[in-house]
Amino acid sequence: MVSFCVLLQSLRFAIYDWDDKTSDDPFDQEALGTVECTLAEIVTARGSKLTRGLSPYRREPGDAGVINVYGEEKAGLADKIIFELTGSNLDKKDMFSESDPFFTVSRENPDGSDTLVYRSEYIKDDPNPEWEPCNITSGKLCNGDWNRKLKFEIFDYDSDGNHDFIGEYETTLEEMSAGEGFQILQWDVINKEKKERKKGQYENSGTVILKSIQIDQDTTFLDFVRGGLRMHLIVAVDFTVSNGDPGNSDSLHYYDRDRPENPYTMAIKSVGDIFQDYDYGEFNCELMALEKASSFGDKSTSSYQTFKSLLSSILLSRFSEHTEGGRTSKLFNVVV
Repeated sequence: MVSFCVLLQSLRFAIYDWDDKTSDDPFDQEALGTVECTLAEIVTARGSKLTRGLSPYRREPGDAGVINVYGEEKAGLADKIIFELTGSNLDKKDMFSESDPFFTVSRENPDGSDTLVYRSEYIKDDPNPEWEPCNITSGKLCNGDWNRKLKFEIFDYDSDGNHDFIGEYETTLEEMSAGEGFQILQWDVINKEKKERKKGQYENSGTVILKSIQIDQDTTFLDFVRGGLRMHLIVAVDFTVSNGDPGNSDSLHYYDRDRPENPYTMAIKSVGDIFQDYDYGEFNCELMALEKASSFGDKSTSSYQTFKSLLSSILLSRFSEHTEGGRTSKLFNVVV
C-alpha cells in the first residue's frame, strides 16, 4: 500500500521485445524504451491515466511509441467494521452440559484456500450465546473486497484444544452490510457430515443472527484531492541575526560557491519536489522575510540581500517550468 504526499516515489517502466525464450532475464532481451515518472503524476493525471512517450525517441517524444499508465487506489482497507453475532439452538457437543461455543472467521484466498482473520471468545454452557462485538478493519477481514467469500465456523470449546466442530455458513461483507438498517440477517449453521448422515431429516445445527453491524468508511488523501482540495505551499524564512552572517560557514544561511545549497534550500526543495504534482494550478512558493528589529531582519542590509539573492536564484533554477526526462515541472514563483 502506498502513502501519498509523504515521499517522492519515482517509477520506471521498461518495455522489452522478448525474443530469447530460454532466459527469464529482461536484460537478455531487446529493449524498446523506458518511461520515468512519479506516483504523484499518475494519481493527479486526468482520470488517473498518464500517457508518456518512450525514451529514447527518434525526433520527438512519442514517435518511438507511448505507454499509458493507469492509477487505481486500493481503497477501503482501513474501513472500520464492528458487528455482533448471537447463536440460537446450537448443537450440544458435551455429554453432561451444553456446548461452549465460539466462532472463527476466515476469508477466501484467490487460490481457494482460507486465511483465519478472527476468533471470538467462548461462551460457557450456552446454546444461545451472545458473543462480544468483533472490531476489525475491512483490509484484514476481506482485503477490501466486499464480495469476497467469508466462512464462519462454530466450535464447541475444549480445554485440550480438540474443539468439536458444530457447523459453518458462508457470507460476504456486502451481504452483512444490509444489516446496518433494520433488516435482520440470519444464517443456518450447517454440519455437512451430519447432514449427509441424516439425509432428509437434517435441518441445521442451529442458527446465527447478526445482531448489529456498523461500518465506518475511511476517507483517504486521494478522496480529498479528487474532491477538489486545493493545496498551496508557502515557505516562511526567518532572516534573523541569530542565524549568523551568510558569509560565515557556521551560519545556516552560509553560501558555499562549490556547493550552492544550504539547509534552507535543501529542505525547501525536498518538500517542493513532492508537493509540486499536487499543487493546484501554479506551484507558488512564497518566501516571506519575517520583520525583526535586528540588522539581519532589515531588508536593506548586505547580509539579507546576499541570502535573498542566493535563495531566489537556486529555487528559480530548480523549479522554473522545464521539461526534463519527459517530466514537466510546474512554475515555482519566489516572492521575497
